[in-house]
Amino acid sequence: MKTAINSGVTLLDFIREQQQLKGTKIECRKGDCSACTVLVGELKDNKVNYQSITSCISPLGNTNGKHIVTVEGINSLDIMKITGHKSFFSLMNYIRCENLEIVLKLSEHEFFNQKL
Repeated sequence: MKTAINSGVTLLDFIREQQQLKGTKIECRKGDCSACTVLVGELKDNKVNYQSITSCISPLGNTNGKHIVTVEGINSLDIMKITGHKSFFSLMNYIRCENLEIVLKLSEHEFFNQKL
């Protein structure tokens, strides 16, 4: 995607303000709470490898040429197909914190994806 937005704008602000995706949360703006966690995919050896980052401290320019997945897009990755496992969130209904659930969803994808 091309944009005229300053590359120093945070990825979080771009996601929420320019793309209008509000699932990525604003909390500390210091990278400490992980409420703004997203996956960043980079093509290596003909495979996209994902890692989680805190978007509130990541400049938009650092994501040039990379695939960004927010919590809104995590279902489109079809975790069931990618990992071969059921999402443990359906099994772990004791998780109550929305931000923790977002972080764990993204981390679950990252963990299982790296093992493929």
